[in-house]
Amino acid sequence: MKKRVLAFIPTFPVLSETFIEREIAGLAKSPNIDLTVVAPNKGLDFAQKTLEGHVKYKQANLLDGAIGLTLLLTKAANVFKAWKTVGVLRPYEFIKGFGYARIFRQYKPEVIYSHFLSKPSTVALVASILLDVPLVISGHARDVLEYPDLIIKKAKLAKSITFCNKNALESVKSKVDPSLHSKLKLIYHGVDPKSLALPNGTSFKKPDQPFIFTIGRLEEKKGIKYLIEASEILKKEVSHLIYVAAGGPLLGELKSLIKSKGLEKSFVLLGETPFNEILPYLHAADVYVQPSINAQGGDADGVPNSLIEAAMLKVPIVTTDAGSISDFLNSSNALIVPQKDSVKLAEAIKKLLSDTDLRNSLSSAAYNKAVGMFDLEESVSEIESLLV
Repeated sequence: MKKRVLAFIPTFPVLSETFIEREIAGLAKSPNIDLTVVAPNKGLDFAQKTLEGHVKYKQANLLDGAIGLTLLLTKAANVFKAWKTVGVLRPYEFIKGFGYARIFRQYKPEVIYSHFLSKPSTVALVASILLDVPLVISGHARDVLEYPDLIIKKAKLAKSITFCNKNALESVKSKVDPSLHSKLKLIYHGVDPKSLALPNGTSFKKPDQPFIFTIGRLEEKKGIKYLIEASEILKKEVSHLIYVAAGGPLLGELKSLIKSKGLEKSFVLLGETPFNEILPYLHAADVYVQPSINAQGGDADGVPNSLIEAAMLKVPIVTTDAGSISDFLNSSNALIVPQKDSVKLAEAIKKLLSDTDLRNSLSSAAYNKAVGMFDLEESVSEIESLLV
């Protein structure tokens, strides 16, 4: 008999969170799970056909909240527990939890699976208490390192909390009682190499000069400004073209920096780009660069999916040791440079571009590690085991 699982995701699907879509699509295919995805907001990307009929876009409103309050009549003890756990500290999320409990109840979930260890899972925690339904939470990067919410309470009350990188896992372990550590699980996001095949009808004419590519939201932790500075250094010796596929809050600032350095023709910000349109650039890249840094507010990358994808396509990689990148990459399978060091970044790119044997050896080593470490079926199976 299939277990009814309700996945709660604030916005779905999101261009920069393809790993969530892949995981959810994998769960939807499971013969052991009857999956419903409730998302308050619809993202800019297109969900896989596998998810047709599974995703419900519903935002809790005042009516949902008012109807949810009828639980006071039937589950007063649950309401009191939710108030003590969340309401005293987070009254807004407590009230929202009533609304989403009403929405969730329509689908009769046996398990609630909430993404992000920040406020969304606080709302899900309220709903799980009100409905007497177990809660599993998936933590990622910023939600764990910069915006975590009620970590200790969630660790106590959730059935399990999964993390996709060691940095996030260790951060939470340091904050909760060791008796709760067994609930905290490291499960890396998986990637299916077949999903990286070029879509029919897509093409990108590879430029004559070396082509460097990166994917990453334009925010501090992605370190794109250091790649711009490295490009300025590199252009003095090596003609090249760099494309960056992403949008984000630093778009205007980075455009101004590119212009001030006279790089408008060789450094291109593509903006928000659907994954199927990113693939031709990734296939064509001579070098993939991930100049990530540990941001001032504590935010840092987990293991960026783009690094896994580049490795699976045997594109040689230059990156840093920021966040949990070292979970996957080290000097045996990539060129690792210090964070915020534009000179070393330029030198590493130049070194890879000039040494075919080095490119081949590093890319082969990264590929072998990626296919073994980030198996999508295995990661979905591990998550499924926590849900059923």
